Amino acid sequence: MNNFLKKLTFKVEKRTLLLIAGLSFLISSFKFENTILKYRN
Repeated sequence: MNNFLKKLTFKVEKRTLLLIAGLSFLISSFKFENTILKYRN
């Protein structure tokens, strides 16, 4: 049972890390687009 819980938490941690990485990537790309638009005008 303990081993199963460890595997489960590892999977959850992996998923949350992927989520955080994806969100930060989206935010950075959004900021990047905003700066490009500012420089164009």
